[in-house]
Amino acid sequence: MKAKKTQGRFELLAPIGGLNARDSLRAMPETDAQALINFYPRTSDIITRRGYQQHCNSASGAIISTLAALIESDGTETLLAGTGTDLYDVTTAVPALAASTTSDVFQWCEFGNELFLVNGVDACQKWDGSSAASVTWTGSGLTATDLIDVHPFKSRLWFAEKNSASAWYGGLRAKSGALTEFDLTGLMSGSLYLIATVSRQTGAGDTSQIVFFSTSGDVLVYDGDPASSLVLVGRAKTSRLLSRQSVASFGQDLLLLTESGVVALSSLLNSPSPFPITDKINKAILSDVATYRSLYGWQVLFYPTENQVLINVPTTTSTSKQYVTNLTSGAFAEYSGVHAKAWCMFEGKPHFGTSGGIVHTFDSGTSDNGSTIPYIYVSAPTFLGARGVKKRVSRIAPCISVESSTQAPVYEVGGVYSSESDSIEDTLSSGITPWGSSWGAAWSVPYQVYDSWHSISTRDDGIVVKVSGDSTSGRLAIDGIKFLYDLGNYL
Repeated sequence: MKAKKTQGRFELLAPIGGLNARDSLRAMPETDAQALINFYPRTSDIITRRGYQQHCNSASGAIISTLAALIESDGTETLLAGTGTDLYDVTTAVPALAASTTSDVFQWCEFGNELFLVNGVDACQKWDGSSAASVTWTGSGLTATDLIDVHPFKSRLWFAEKNSASAWYGGLRAKSGALTEFDLTGLMSGSLYLIATVSRQTGAGDTSQIVFFSTSGDVLVYDGDPASSLVLVGRAKTSRLLSRQSVASFGQDLLLLTESGVVALSSLLNSPSPFPITDKINKAILSDVATYRSLYGWQVLFYPTENQVLINVPTTTSTSKQYVTNLTSGAFAEYSGVHAKAWCMFEGKPHFGTSGGIVHTFDSGTSDNGSTIPYIYVSAPTFLGARGVKKRVSRIAPCISVESSTQAPVYEVGGVYSSESDSIEDTLSSGITPWGSSWGAAWSVPYQVYDSWHSISTRDDGIVVKVSGDSTSGRLAIDGIKFLYDLGNYL
């Protein structure tokens, strides 16, 4: 297939900033990408993400600000949604009102086979899997409706009091009653924002520790039990957390979504210069923080089955995007079209709530609830083994694997300094079976492999390829790209 020469279409290859911007492209590792939108980076290829399907319509029409899941000891799972001024049971496609509240922004935890939820405005709520009820907590000098965060630690419930440096803890395995104050005044600036726990290896073996985060970025780590003594064993300073959903458990560590990226607690405590795991995309995150910091919906979620970390970035009151990383390879991608306001793991899958009161199951199916999934991949410049030497690329052969109903992609090939690009629309008409088998398609493999050669004419030192299209009812994977080229003179 002969390519069509175009000019001005290859906008992603010509970043604003002139020579310096293009020189920054030349410095990119060839294994990176300029853009990877709605692809998931695996260890050997990239593949278009799965879609999402409607799980439940709460019928509230309001933003779902909270999703909370309970897993009971017999394996039964239930799902609650905080939306408008109500808590709904959204376990099935048919919602049921669980409780009426003033605020729908809850922090929650599982404790003793029940969910406990607080929001700093209403009385603590308790969910047992079938019904919700208010819980009475008392404490000297405490207004119980000011409890704004809750977390279990060593068989006790711990709470954060809003606009205060006080934490409060309950009795051993107690689900209501008297709370005891644990005052952190003088140890942190600002107020207590969030409580978490982490597992640590010590000389005595594995031990759980409680972690307190302040509104100003102070981190305090305590070991022990309030029944005997709690000892401060670690402290650090970091950028402020972006929300009360900005901490996720990850193995024996915690991932912290801060104003300067995502950092592991272990790195923060053990290194004078903690290295953010989002280093490759930190410029994008810092730009998003500057633009969207005030919006509700910032969240970090660990997806254990796929070994992924998902970062939710609200872009308006009703839209969002996500950054996702493959923890095996350390590669990042961006998801668009998934307008989530709150995330939760439920029945092994990520679920999210929207601004319209609908709960969706994510990583499910090949469409976004019936809509196509647009994708874009823009490579880093490849210098074909001869940096600083001009090349004339005459043919390319993208190696892709597609499901039979996937729409054909469009390829654009250009250079770092070129203002023109070659555009090719594939027809997926000359595929080969895996292994080149004369027996036809490989057993139990739903993908067809294509590596057809396409004629182009691109001249430059560094060559960039853009692949775009719409994933309709099948997924597309890019395994690599082959080039046929001639070398010219040194630049």
